[in-house]
Amino acid sequence: MSILTRYVLKNFFESFLLGFVIFNFMIILTSQLYQVIKWLVDGTYGIIDIAKYLVFISPMYLNYVVPISIVFGVVGSIGRLSSNFEITAINSFGISNMYIFRKLVIIVLFISVIHFFFNEFMGYRFVSWALDMYYSSTTKEIRGVVKDFSYIFEGSREVKYVFAREYSGDLGLMKDVFIVVKDKVSRYISKTIVADWAKKKDMNRWLLYNVVTYDYLNKTKVVVNNIEYVFNFENSIKRKKHREELNIFELLKMARDYEKRDFHDLAFDIYVKLNLKFIFPLSSIFLLFLVFPFSLTRVRVSNFLGMVLSVSVAIVYYILLTMVQIVSFKTGIILFLWLPNFVSIFLGGFLIFLKNKNYV
Repeated sequence: MSILTRYVLKNFFESFLLGFVIFNFMIILTSQLYQVIKWLVDGTYGIIDIAKYLVFISPMYLNYVVPISIVFGVVGSIGRLSSNFEITAINSFGISNMYIFRKLVIIVLFISVIHFFFNEFMGYRFVSWALDMYYSSTTKEIRGVVKDFSYIFEGSREVKYVFAREYSGDLGLMKDVFIVVKDKVSRYISKTIVADWAKKKDMNRWLLYNVVTYDYLNKTKVVVNNIEYVFNFENSIKRKKHREELNIFELLKMARDYEKRDFHDLAFDIYVKLNLKFIFPLSSIFLLFLVFPFSLTRVRVSNFLGMVLSVSVAIVYYILLTMVQIVSFKTGIILFLWLPNFVSIFLGGFLIFLKNKNYV
């Protein structure tokens, strides 16, 4: 490795690591501050448990922190070299800007690959542990009135879905109760129970009033004034997993399973998530193309200006990514998800070409 390459990469890594620490702290603090303080005040978790939670939840934000830090690293390092006329001195020796750009592409690609493999083989486990801590603290007790209440309980042979228009935790009352029982082996609905309201009797037992039961296996309908039913709210609830809790192999298996069962809308949703698994880590490369030409300036660039530019570019990029997700769902064309990346490469490549030819 030449002295120039080491010098350029040293400047880049200094800015990148600074940005990584700053943005990681900012994003985690703003998103988790309320929950952490609430846990401390309520005595739900201690300092050590909260520290573990913050460490475990941090991989959930890497898809945003790493690309922003890359942008900050490029703007901070190349902008500083350019404003100090070091880029001009390098060009005077016959070394073009493309030489520096190629070195940055290699190192950013290396960071993106590490980012991807960490997410798929380690990070998702940490996120799952953190979310388990979060949901275990929020499902211990239901207080107040919950509108459109829903609950899922998975047993050894069946899954129960419980819905209520209103759940008063303090009074132990539910209104307009609807229960769906699904067999795990056949995957068909075996029973539905409809009740006007329910009253909590003791720990897990409830009394359902004005009940209509449909048994799909025996093809019977039973109408009774009241029955006793066990809800098991205090047991573990199988929650819907976040995208960052599932690796690409689990998502691919889910998509194929949905396709076999002709649930094409659900399969398409999974394929969107699969594409995002690749798009987010690779977004560092696309953003590099976009910000590199803007870093070649003769105006001194401070870390504050670099931070502002990093956040601005990232916000615009993620807004576009959100918009194309909506377009993909509307049109059913998954390639739209990659449109912001193609635009970034085309626009950035064109600007780099002009910079390299001293046309702008």
